[in-house]
Amino acid sequence: MGLIIEQSDATQSTEVTWDPRLVEADRYWRSKCAGREMPRRADIDPTEIRGLLPHLMLLDIDASGRPKYRLIGTEVEQRIGYAVTGRYVDEIVPEKYGQYLRGLYDKLLSTRRPIFSNSVYGPSNSAVTPEFYLLRTSRYMAPLSSDGTVIDMVLACQTFETRPTVVNATVLDLADYFEGT
Repeated sequence: MGLIIEQSDATQSTEVTWDPRLVEADRYWRSKCAGREMPRRADIDPTEIRGLLPHLMLLDIDASGRPKYRLIGTEVEQRIGYAVTGRYVDEIVPEKYGQYLRGLYDKLLSTRRPIFSNSVYGPSNSAVTPEFYLLRTSRYMAPLSSDGTVIDMVLACQTFETRPTVVNATVLDLADYFEGT
């Protein structure tokens, strides 16, 4: 079973060291496949992955492929800055970032495989590069299917890293990249 690596910055090396929590989420998802292309939502038992819960999300995928937050971990919701449960992803993110995220979901739906991705954020008045950023978020997204065929849910794990060497800068949180409250 393959894995797709998407990166928001083409200058980043393809030899990425992934956050161990994302690797753990991938191992867990693969362990639940049980010889199938992907697990069912019913196969996912939160008590088996307690350490990941603050970083986990479950998203429903509607008939058009549009993702909607069903469950969101406390760390992710804290970084966003407000409750997003029950809202569609494209309702809360700005257009450009929404296009990027929609591209990830579209790729997951078309390839039917998990995806790892990185995004970096910095001050809006400067160039954001792999060497200079204020916040990096890494995500793992994996398909789930109720009937074994149609992807109707996504299991996602998202982690955040604030660059420790940036001391006297304004640190942006994800709320700056989301619309509405």
